[in-house]
Parts: sequence; C-alpha cells; structure tokens
Amino acid sequence: DGGIFYEVGPGPGGLTRALLSEGAEKVIAVERDARCLPALEDIARAQMTLSEHYMRWGNTSRARELVMEAIGTFRRERGPRLASAYEALAGIEESRGRYTEALHEFERAAAIWESMPGPDYHHIGRNLQCRAQLLDRMRLPRDAAFLREKLAALALSGRLAAAS
Repeated sequence: DGGIFYEVGPGPGGLTRALLSEGAEKVIAVERDARCLPALEDIARAQMTLSEHYMRWGNTSRARELVMEAIGTFRRERGPRLASAYEALAGIEESRGRYTEALHEFERAAAIWESMPGPDYHHIGRNLQCRAQLLDRMRLPRDAAFLREKLAALALSGRLAAAS
C-alpha cells in the first residue's frame, strides 16, 4: 500500500491502473515509444468524455481521476486540449466546494490560452468570466471586479467579438 512507482513504457496504462487500484499513492509513467502516443491521445480524449458522464452521475472523484490522467497526456503539447482539461478540472473542483483549487486550475488554463498564437480571445474571455464568477462565490468581489474589467476591456477592443 502507498508508495510512488515509476513505470517505463506504460502503453495504454493497464499496469498503471492496476498499481493505483492496489493502493499506489502515485505512478509516474514514461512512454518511450513514440508509436504509442497517438493511441494515448485517443485514450485521453475518451477519458475527458467519460469524465463528463461521471460528473452528470455525481461521481466527482472518478471524473477527477480521469481528467488528471488526460492532463498527463495533454501536457506533452501544451495546447488547447490541455487548457480545456484544466478548465474541466476547475469545474470538478468547484463542484466539490474546493474553490481555491478550482481558481488555480482556471489560472493554469488562462496561461495556456494567453500563450497560444493569436491568442484565443474567445476562450480567454470565457475563462475570465468563469474566474470572476468563482471569485464571487469565494466572496472576493474586488478580485472578481478586476477580472470583469479585463473582460470589458477585451470586449471594447473588439478582440472578443472578432474571436466569436
């Protein structure tokens, strides 16, 4: 029980899941075979879809596990899928009443949206709005107002409308 395990060449993750189900605290898996990466991307996308179902069924713990596994795969490219996964994780944390953790995940997603070529103003705007609403729930109206001001400035600049 417990412990941290290192797995080299996990493929689709059968051994990884077995280790975790037997009580491993953490499994760090390193895939060295580039031929497996497209399959891992497919699995990560399926995990994200499945996590949405678990959220609807009220199983936030399982939804969180699936999103965390997908994030591990999406980190390689650090693109829109990773940002969306961070936002999904934020939603899960928020639904569990873990507002500080949710805010952190939204901020991680924002950093990715802002660093993308373009940047992706539509997603930046949506992220600002989600963070402002979360800050309202956390009873931090000044912080929420600051983000709403940033959102308004984005809209006034025309960038937000052009991205829609």
